[in-house]
Order: sequence, then C-alpha cells, then structure tokens
Amino acid sequence: MLKHTIFKLGKEVEFLELIPVSDLHIGSAMFDPSIIKKFVEYVLAKPNRYVTIGGDICNFAMPNSKSDYWSEQLTPSQQIDKACNLLYPIRERILAIIDGNHDLRLYTLSGISPACQIATKLDIADRYFDGVAYFAVEYGHQPVKTASNGTRIGHSKKHYYPNRRVIRVEHGTGGGSTSGGKLNRAKRPNQSDLANIYIMGHLHDLVFTADCLRVPDFNMGKMPEWSNGDVS
Repeated sequence: MLKHTIFKLGKEVEFLELIPVSDLHIGSAMFDPSIIKKFVEYVLAKPNRYVTIGGDICNFAMPNSKSDYWSEQLTPSQQIDKACNLLYPIRERILAIIDGNHDLRLYTLSGISPACQIATKLDIADRYFDGVAYFAVEYGHQPVKTASNGTRIGHSKKHYYPNRRVIRVEHGTGGGSTSGGKLNRAKRPNQSDLANIYIMGHLHDLVFTADCLRVPDFNMGKMPEWSNGDVS
C-alpha cells in the first residue's frame, strides 16, 4: 500500500530544482566517492535544490549474486555507514529514499532494509518509502487567477495557494537496449498513478520526455493541461 505524503517546502522556495539520484553502488570497485562529494556541493550551492534517491544506494555483492563479491571495497555495514557519511550534509534536502534490487539482496538475507536504515540514521525516517515513493511537494505560491464567474483565486494576505507537484519514484526492473525501450519502462507507471513527474532508476542511463494531459477544473470553469514528465 502506497504511503501518501505532502512535503511543504515553504513560500520562500519559489522555484524547485528536483535532482533524481539512484544506483550509487557504494562499496563496488567502480564507486568513486569524489563524485558524490561534488554532487553534495552542487545541491548545497542553492537552497531550492532537492533530491530523490531511487535505490541501489549500496552495492551489496553477495557470494550468490551476479556482482563480483571478491572485489567489494566495503562490507555491507561499512557501505551503509559510508552512505550516511556522504549524504549527511544534504539530509534535509532528501525528499524520498527507496531500496533497489541491490539493496534488496541484504533484505532477502537479513530482513533489513538498507534505505530504511540510512533514512533512520540520517533522522529522515519519514522520507523512507517501502517500494515506491508517491508524494507531493508544495512550494512558492501560485499567481492570482480569475475564475469564469469573476472570482479571483490565488495568493493573498489571507489565503496561500502554493504550487503543488506530485512525484512518483521507483527503482525499476529489467533492461532496455535502446533509449526508447528504457523510456517506455519509465512511462509504464503513468497508466496507474497520476503524477507530474515519474522517476525510475536501475537502467544506468538518462532519458527524459514530457507530456500534457487535460484535467477538468470545475472550480475555475476550465480544462487546464496537467504536465508530466518521465525520467529514467
């Protein structure tokens, strides 16, 4: 069952820059902590930058897994500690954190969710989502609008109407040999869950598309377009 959450970022965040992150694979032989440190510096450079973490935070190579168990740089507990140390400076900017298939290796053997452990240690346990993160963010304020009956709707001294965006984050499964195939996988959830932004990891590639849906707004007497985008 999905946990529905609304994060209120405040009026001072007029423009939201959302940065999806996944597949860090901390502990693998290919992992370079300097890249994460540069990323953390980038996030902290502006107060309107927020992050979603879409799984596979750690590598967790096991003797029976496809990953090379003998080339791991850190033990599972060390990988979790390393993730906490690297992400600690931006803990308040993390909107959601979920497990991926590599994280589930540890869960299968021990019943321990790495993403839940990391979120708890970072004191953001409310940002952990089991499986799929489906949430809304409110920020800034909408411009004043006029309804068909002449009523003015929007920001005023007495009423605050924030911008709201609905976001869905999952790790994803399977693969794709082309950008189109990967994008099709990222677009599948929009057939069941309505969101402005759909984010999926796992594929180790960056593809993006944007669409618009017309959603009736009977209060305004209009049918505005609901923009959504798919990111893999």
